[in-house]
Amino acid sequence: MALRKRFLICLCFLGIIILAVSWACAQVTETIALKSYYNSPAGSFSQLAITGNVGIGTTAPKSALEVNGAIAFAVKSVGSDYTLTASDSIISAAGNIDLTLPLAASCRGRVYTVKNPGGANIEIFPTPPDTIDGFVKIKLVSANTRRQLISDGSSGWSVICD
Repeated sequence: MALRKRFLICLCFLGIIILAVSWACAQVTETIALKSYYNSPAGSFSQLAITGNVGIGTTAPKSALEVNGAIAFAVKSVGSDYTLTASDSIISAAGNIDLTLPLAASCRGRVYTVKNPGGANIEIFPTPPDTIDGFVKIKLVSANTRRQLISDGSSGWSVICD
């Protein structure tokens, strides 16, 4: 009986996803909320795949993702050596510390911004064998300097903004 109940719940969830994708493809303006109230046989669902452009605050997006409004980013202050994670976006680093980037191959297209608010010696290291524009580290030594880095998805990081 429990297996039949799980099957029916999964079937209902699949119907909701198909309906949501149909709405997205028809470009009908609808509010969609997906919630999971049970443990599915396939594990937890953490992705919704949509083909085409997605708009937030717009009904006619012209790009893969178009946001009509403000975007919030995670900001973290660190005062000791730290390895950046998928939860990080903007790092404000105080003191003489080392920051380590994850392997570029694990996070294609990820962008990090690192700021040195106080003028301490901050060194940014890629995880070997990666490099940052061919270098094994870069430094931020002046107050209020920043670097924005992007992963190439294979073997390195590039500075995209000084």
